Amino acid sequence: MPRSLEPLASAVDQVAEIIEICGADGTLQYVNGSFERITGYSREEALGRTPASLLRSNIHPIEFYEDLWRQVMSGKPWSGRIVSRARSGRLIHQDATVSPVLDEFGQVSHLVAVKRDVTARLDLEARVRDSERLVAVGNLAAGVAHEVSNPLTYLLANLEVAHTAVAAHPTEPSLLSAAIQDALEGARRIAKVIGDLRSFVLVPQEPPGPVSLDEVLDECREMLAHELNQRARLTLDIGSAEVSGTRKDLGQVFLPLLSWAVQSIPPGSRDRHTIGVREVAASRRRVVIELWHDGQSFAPEDLAHLFDPYSQTDEQGMPTLGLAIANQLAARHGDGITVEPRTEGGVSFRVSLRRWTPENDSDSSSLSRPKKPRGRRRARLLAIDDEPLILDVLRTALSEHDLVTCTNGYEALRLVQIHDFDVIFCDLMMPELTGMDVYQEIRRLRPGLEDRIVLVTGGSVLPEVRAFLAAVPNHRIHKPFRLDDFRRHVEERVRR
Repeated sequence: MPRSLEPLASAVDQVAEIIEICGADGTLQYVNGSFERITGYSREEALGRTPASLLRSNIHPIEFYEDLWRQVMSGKPWSGRIVSRARSGRLIHQDATVSPVLDEFGQVSHLVAVKRDVTARLDLEARVRDSERLVAVGNLAAGVAHEVSNPLTYLLANLEVAHTAVAAHPTEPSLLSAAIQDALEGARRIAKVIGDLRSFVLVPQEPPGPVSLDEVLDECREMLAHELNQRARLTLDIGSAEVSGTRKDLGQVFLPLLSWAVQSIPPGSRDRHTIGVREVAASRRRVVIELWHDGQSFAPEDLAHLFDPYSQTDEQGMPTLGLAIANQLAARHGDGITVEPRTEGGVSFRVSLRRWTPENDSDSSSLSRPKKPRGRRRARLLAIDDEPLILDVLRTALSEHDLVTCTNGYEALRLVQIHDFDVIFCDLMMPELTGMDVYQEIRRLRPGLEDRIVLVTGGSVLPEVRAFLAAVPNHRIHKPFRLDDFRRHVEERVRR
């Protein structure tokens, strides 16, 4: 090679794109270093073979290669996307240009192909699309949960009232009570589905506080006792440190992890398998908990999508959000969850949580702490909701108190100017005046009375709603609700 061409040859060999030179018969006569690096085939293995025979992915039909060959052999360059298969079996997506080289007689003597590997870019674009699709599904799920909440709320509440009434009169047919009890359980299961959707889509409003992990794990053990007794021994080695969070959230972190570990071990093998939970690291700000089992082993690629929504099923084989919610809540109260296979068999999860310290405390966290009772009295209540059936059932449930109801915010504002109320239950999403508007107007008209508002919400992903809920310390009740939620708030108020 002439010395003057050596820099050119070196540059061609080192460029990021694949460069191939074929003879007029289509066989490879030259490939550069990027070809070897990306495809996994050495230069010696490639030369003398056609690209189609060496790298065929079976993605393209035979006609694809025939059309490409026909065009370049007619003297015209071809551009498009080619999917090849590397030596490892991995698919390579390439933006390619194949240009003919003509001899002095105008005949094609060689073909030069320049191929840019776009696999990583396409993977990233796919992940972005999946993320956007997940956000859209999340918004849809939150909207569905909100729309279902109202009818489910009065169904659930009326069933509860009817069941209580029938149970109080033993002369009534017992079959009616049993049927209502079954219907009530079904409604509660639907409510749990909505609660799972809300947990996945919406940021919870309950302020974090100190939580003892050994108490959370004891509760999880009790809930899984039947399955554990058949499948594995459970060992707990948790220190005394408290972590920051809520007991409900941390239960939703560890219960799905424990349940998944239990389901990974076959029944009847309790004497041969162990599930362990232990504190493996602790600092002033973090506590790391390892949850492991020595049951079924998984390859890393099988664990890569473990926390994807609905990628797992429950014991009945139904798709579940359990692990996805667990990971989201663990990230909310710490650094999330990591998972990896154990060399000795089984799987290891690591949950990193924020340690609770006194400076974490705030006045807002005291809102959820019950006050000491100071006697009882009949309360004067106001309920605002644009759904009349919800107001009807609240009248029945809170009949021992003086309850005033209205279906719009304007009427509520008129009432608060002429009456005093111990508790105001206000629906957050109403036409015309929203619950947010009512709150702001009550604060302007009757400063201090806004503290007695309990916000009733079916869940919303609207940024202004989430910002409002994050800014105010008021109690909230989520639809579909239990009537005891209302009774508890009233009892706490009248005992003050």
